[in-house]
Amino acid sequence: MAGKSTTKPAAPRRTRYQVADTLGESSAVALIQQALAGNKPLPDSPVGATRMLLWDDLGDQALVHVDSVVVRFVKRFAFVSVDLETEQTGRAALIVALAFGSTQDGAGLYATTDQLPRGHPLLAARWGELLQHTVWSAFIDLARQHASERGKAPFTMHVLDGHLRFTAETAIALKETAIRTFDQVFPVQLAAFAAKRGAK
Repeated sequence: MAGKSTTKPAAPRRTRYQVADTLGESSAVALIQQALAGNKPLPDSPVGATRMLLWDDLGDQALVHVDSVVVRFVKRFAFVSVDLETEQTGRAALIVALAFGSTQDGAGLYATTDQLPRGHPLLAARWGELLQHTVWSAFIDLARQHASERGKAPFTMHVLDGHLRFTAETAIALKETAIRTFDQVFPVQLAAFAAKRGAK
């Protein structure tokens, strides 16, 4: 009589995730609104009133009109519009335009943008870089979450068919020979890294 198999059954494969492979425009609006609030709960507002946040940076302040957020995914572009308001400028929209690579690009976790968002020049000069960083961080953080749920590393972000599409791949562990080669080719970076670690 043959002995019983000691092989454990394979763990069931997870098929449902919090972060889907694609992000639609309405979901992107909610994502950006949450990011504008520093990923904290959004403030409540009276019925019929719009929600606003106060950004305070180095003594300067701007009202962020949360319900003004508009996101459009068109061809290879993501456009994010947000209304900001200051005493000096009044209320005006700033538009962050991100140009993603095509689906054929190997390096897919990048996008290019204008030096400053489009819109009111004074608002863009003072608050534009912060808005760009907020928008990009929201997208890249979601890509990381998408990959983490699958036990992988983020690989690409592309705009396709009116959605932002994420892909993830299994992380590659560098072998010792590859690490030594890197150290030989980039000795300055290695020294800087070692000095940084030693300073901790």
